[in-house]
Amino acid sequence: MTKQDVQTDQIILEAARKVFQRSGFGGARMQEIADEAGINKASLHYYYRSKNKLFQTVFREDIQLFLVPLVGILRDPSLSLEVRIRTFVGSYIKTLTENPGLPLFIMQELSSNPGRLISLLEQNVPGIGDRYDEASAERPDGEHGVRETMFLGVFIRQIRHGMESGELNKVDPEQYILSMISMCVFPFVGRPMIRLLLGKDEQEYRDFLMDRESEIIEYLLRVLFKDYGSRHAVS
Repeated sequence: MTKQDVQTDQIILEAARKVFQRSGFGGARMQEIADEAGINKASLHYYYRSKNKLFQTVFREDIQLFLVPLVGILRDPSLSLEVRIRTFVGSYIKTLTENPGLPLFIMQELSSNPGRLISLLEQNVPGIGDRYDEASAERPDGEHGVRETMFLGVFIRQIRHGMESGELNKVDPEQYILSMISMCVFPFVGRPMIRLLLGKDEQEYRDFLMDRESEIIEYLLRVLFKDYGSRHAVS
């Protein structure tokens, strides 16, 4: 590809991203994407012969930006539980603040065509759908135990071990992780409604979301760690 081709390709991808996030895959039209990119439809088809190919390329880029770094945080065995939670929430909020249209776009596509999106996730996020086949199967760390996704396995086992040692309160690890993700994503998915209810303009809501990061982390750690309140008490 020439330098001009690379630049045009990036312009097309950014235009397509805006259109897909605005209209969804089903509602997007190649002519609309060409108009957004400032090129004619023939030029668009020179670079991308189909809307599906363009969608796959845009989604693959978004996954690399959005999910792959989070996967690393969830699966890194060197992170302590508290650091894992703080890092995950901070990275999630930062990424969504910089890409506010992304979560709603993903939710819309999951609703309209879940098979296509799940297939793309499985192709681009290694291990996201892998499971241990049997409850008694040996896991990579040499332990045996209940079925769990390899994607969340490190995080789940860390919580279970903490409960067994008495350091953590009793929680359902899967429910806890789902609550953590939901607390991060809902302020972005429900952005118009929440702005209306709270009476905030765009800048005020952006500031609110930055404060939301510390609120989520504080809540999650207090729920999970038995001694968190005493360790962080103001003297």
